[in-house]
Amino acid sequence: AELLARWEPTGGWVVEGAYSCLSWDGYCTPTALEQSIDREGSAPKHQFRIRSASSLPGNVDLDVTYRYVGELSAFDAPQRHAVDTRLAWSPTHRLELAVGGRNFLSPPQVEFVSESRTIPSRIPWGAHASVTVHFQ
Repeated sequence: AELLARWEPTGGWVVEGAYSCLSWDGYCTPTALEQSIDREGSAPKHQFRIRSASSLPGNVDLDVTYRYVGELSAFDAPQRHAVDTRLAWSPTHRLELAVGGRNFLSPPQVEFVSESRTIPSRIPWGAHASVTVHFQ
């Protein structure tokens, strides 16, 4: 099940939220059991996300996203909390300067597992900066 909501408290501010719940029925094909492909605990049961996007005075945009992902017990990956941010300034309609960060709040840990189920993927903390020029 999944629930999505969007709210615009003011003209320059949007708040979005999403929640999903995954419930396994416990059935696996013989092939899946042999290969350990479909195991309960290989996907998070609960996930939640809330995002706030604001257009501030001075041509500044601020986006903040909080994410919760439940544990992946089949891979010994605990639940995780993360915050992603982005701050952008547009001194002209053709130029944007931005900085941001990803995965604040918790140390890098398994976020998903490859299709072969052999290589867990970790997404580390990160920071970025960008310059965007619009030519039209």
